[in-house]
Amino acid sequence: MGSLRQSFQYGMRSFVRSPVFASIFVISLAVGIGAATSVFSLLNALVLRALPLPHPEQLVAMNGIYRNHARVPITGPMYAELERDQRVFSGICGWSGGGRRNIEIDGKMSLVPARAVAGDYYGVLEAQPLLGRLIGPGDVQGSQASQVAVISYEMWKKQFAGDPAVVGRTIRVEGKLFTIIGVTRRWFTGVRIGEEAPGITTPAGTSQQFDGGNRTLLWLNVTGRLKDGETVERARSQLESLWPHLLESTVSADIKGERRQSFLAMGLEVDQATRGVDSNLRTKVRKPLYLLLGIVALILLVVCVNLASLTLARASYRRHEISTRMALGASSWQAVHQFVAETMFLSGVGAVLALALSVLGSRLLVVLLTRNESVPVLLNVMPDWRVLCFAVVVALLAGLIIGLIPALQLSRQDPARAMRQGQRTLGRGTGVLGKALIVSQIAISLVLVQMAGLFLRSLEGLRSFDPGFTRVGVTQVELASVPRVGDTTDAISYRRQVLEEVGNMAGVRSAAFSSVAIPAGDTGWKETASPTTSTNAADAAAATLVEVSPGFFRTLAIPFVSGRDFAWTDDAHHPRVVIVDSLLAKQLFRSESAIGKRIRFGVQPDFQDLEIVGVSQSARIADVRDADAPMIFAPTPQGNGYATTLLVRGSDSAELTRDVDAVLQSFGEEYSSSSRTLEASSERTLVYEQMTATLSTFFASVALVVAGFGLFGLMSYAVNLRTREIGVRMAMGSQRGGILRLILRESVAITLIGVGVGLPCALAASRVVAHMLFATSFADPVTVIGAAMALLLTGMAAGLLPAVRAMRLNPMAALRHD
Repeated sequence: MGSLRQSFQYGMRSFVRSPVFASIFVISLAVGIGAATSVFSLLNALVLRALPLPHPEQLVAMNGIYRNHARVPITGPMYAELERDQRVFSGICGWSGGGRRNIEIDGKMSLVPARAVAGDYYGVLEAQPLLGRLIGPGDVQGSQASQVAVISYEMWKKQFAGDPAVVGRTIRVEGKLFTIIGVTRRWFTGVRIGEEAPGITTPAGTSQQFDGGNRTLLWLNVTGRLKDGETVERARSQLESLWPHLLESTVSADIKGERRQSFLAMGLEVDQATRGVDSNLRTKVRKPLYLLLGIVALILLVVCVNLASLTLARASYRRHEISTRMALGASSWQAVHQFVAETMFLSGVGAVLALALSVLGSRLLVVLLTRNESVPVLLNVMPDWRVLCFAVVVALLAGLIIGLIPALQLSRQDPARAMRQGQRTLGRGTGVLGKALIVSQIAISLVLVQMAGLFLRSLEGLRSFDPGFTRVGVTQVELASVPRVGDTTDAISYRRQVLEEVGNMAGVRSAAFSSVAIPAGDTGWKETASPTTSTNAADAAAATLVEVSPGFFRTLAIPFVSGRDFAWTDDAHHPRVVIVDSLLAKQLFRSESAIGKRIRFGVQPDFQDLEIVGVSQSARIADVRDADAPMIFAPTPQGNGYATTLLVRGSDSAELTRDVDAVLQSFGEEYSSSSRTLEASSERTLVYEQMTATLSTFFASVALVVAGFGLFGLMSYAVNLRTREIGVRMAMGSQRGGILRLILRESVAITLIGVGVGLPCALAASRVVAHMLFATSFADPVTVIGAAMALLLTGMAAGLLPAVRAMRLNPMAALRHD
C-alpha cells in the first residue's frame, strides 16, 4: 500500500516537472472520456435509469394489442372492470397519453401539454407534491369530478414565476374554471421518460374529450403497483384469465361485424415499468445513441493510442533509469510499475475533468436531440452511480492502454546492453512500435472519417431528395380552437369560408386543410386497405389515411395520374369517396385502372365502401425516408371537419402569416398556435440525422488532428534521431530536396499503410450502419476516396514541417549532434 502511495506521489511530482506533457495528456484524455461519458449519460437517462419514484420495480404497464400488433390504450369501462376484478395490485390508475389544451392565465391564452387521470394516479405512483396537494381518489368521481388541476414544476416556474401562493389560484382550461391545488416536483413526468412533461393535469371526468363511459374510445393508459410479494408473471397470468370476459362485458352494442371481432380479439400486454414505458424519443434515439457511443469509443481509442505513442517517445529518455533498476535486481514489473502509476494518476485527473465536461456535453446532446420539440423535453442527465462507474472503468482502461504499451516495451530490454548504449541509439528501439501505433491511429481515423462522410452524404440526400410535393413557397399554420361553451358552428362551412378568405389574399396561389402536419411522421390513421370484391387477406395493403380539403393537391403541387380532385360537394350527403396514390393503386389493382373501384379501410363501418375517384402521384408525405408508404386521402367535408393544419401556397413572408392570423381573428373560432414553411418543417424532421452527421464530423475532425499530431511527433522524433545520418548524407553530396523527399516519403508511406489497414475496417463499420443511410451505399466510392485523400493530405501535412526542418539542417552541426 505504501509503495502504491509513493508511486502516486511520484506521479504528482512528474506532473509538476513536466507540465506541458501532463497538460496535453490530461486535456486529451478528458475530452475523450468526457465525450464517451456524455453519450452514456444520455443513454442512462433514457434507457437504464429507473423512474424517479419510490419502489419503481413494483410498477407495471398494461396496454391492449389491437390490429396489426399495435399497442393501444383501453376504454374507460375496460379500466373500471380491470380495477374491480384485479387481485395482484395494491392500486391501478389510468392516464391520457398526451395532447394539448387551451389554458388561459391572466387573460393570456396558450396551448399547454395536458394530461387527464383516472383513479388514484399520484397515489399509485407514490408521488409527492412540491406545493399543495395532488389529485386524489376524491377528485375523480366520473361526471362529478372536481374542477381542480395540478401544474408541473416547469409550468409553475415559467407561467407563475415560482410564486409560492399559486395554490388556490384559478385558471381557465378550455373555457372552464379550474382551481390549482398543487405543484409536482421537478423531473416528475409520470411513467414516461424523455417526453414533454404535462404542464397541467386534471381529473378525467372534467372533460368531454375523456369520456369515462365511452365504450369505443381507446384513451386510457393503465399503470399498476404490485402488492408486496407479487410478480409481473403472476400479474400477467391473472389478468390474461380475466381479459376475455372483460372484453365481452365492455364491448359496445353499436360495434358490429368485423369491427366487433377485432375488438374481441384484442390482446393484452403486461410489462414491468421500472424504467418507464417506451416513449417516442426513447424509441427514435436509441440507435443513434448506440452509434454515437461506438464513435466516441473509437475517438477515445485514437486519443489513447496517440498518448501511448507520446508516452513511448518520452519513455525512451528513461531507459537508462529503468535499466539501472533492473541491473540492481528489480523485476521487470518493479522497474516499470512507477511508470504505469504515473500514467494512471494522470488518467484519474483526466477522468475527474471528464465528468465535469460530460455534464455540459450531455446537456448539449439533449438540445441537439430535441430541437424539433415545441416543448422542452425533461431529462435528468446529472451523473449517478452508473455514470461514475462508467467513467472510472473507462479511465482505468485508458490508463492501462496508455501506460502498459511503453512499460512492456521498456521491460523487455537487456539492462546491460541498454546501459552501454547512448540515448540516440536507444531511441531507435521505439521506431517499430511507434510506427505501429501511428498506423493504428490512421486506420481508426479512416473509419471515423468514412462514417462521417457517409452520414453527411445521407443528410444531403435527404435534404435534396424530391418527395413528390413542393416544399418551396408553402406555409403551414397549426390551428387551435378558441374555447366556447355550447358551440354550434358548422365546421365544414366554416372551413370553406376560411379557405375562400385566405385564397383571396394577395400573393396566395392556393390554400387547403389537412388533418395532419406535413411531413406527417407517425401521425395519420394507419390500417389495411383492400378491394371490396376480395376476401383474401393477401390482397390487403397497409396504408395511411389522411383527411384533406379540396385544393390540397394543387397547394402541394402533387399531380394526378388519373381521375379528379375533391369538391365541396363530396360531403356527408353523398357516397364516400377517396383518392389513393399511385403506389396503393398498383398494390391493390396492379395494371388495372383504379378509378371507379371500391375499397374498404380498416373495420370502421363508414369506411367499408369507398369509391376511388382519383389517383395521385405517389408523394412521401409521411416520411421522405420511406419509399413504401401508401396513402389514402379522404375529403374533409365527409368527415367531422377536424383538420387543424392550414397549408397556404404563396410568398414565404411574415406578412402572409400576419394576414392569415387576421383572417382567423375575423372569424373568432380559431387562432394560430404556430406557423412555419414546409421547408422548415421538413428540416425539423431531420434532427437525428443532423445530430449524427454533426457529431460524427466533429469527432472525425478530432481524429484527423490527433492522428496528424501523432505522425508529426513521430517524424519530428525520427528527424532528431537521424540528425547525424542526415548530416552525413548532406556531406556526401545529397541535395536538400532529396532530404525533403526522404522524410516526406516515410511520412506518406506510414499514412498509406494506415489507410490500407483501415480501409477494410471502414467498409465493415459502414456496412453495420448501412440501414441508417439514405440513398447512399455503405461503399460509396466518393466517400471512400474522399476519406482516403483526407488521411493522405493529413499525413503529408504532418511530415512537411519535420521534412523542412531536416532539409535546413547545417551539415557540420548535424555531424557533431549526439
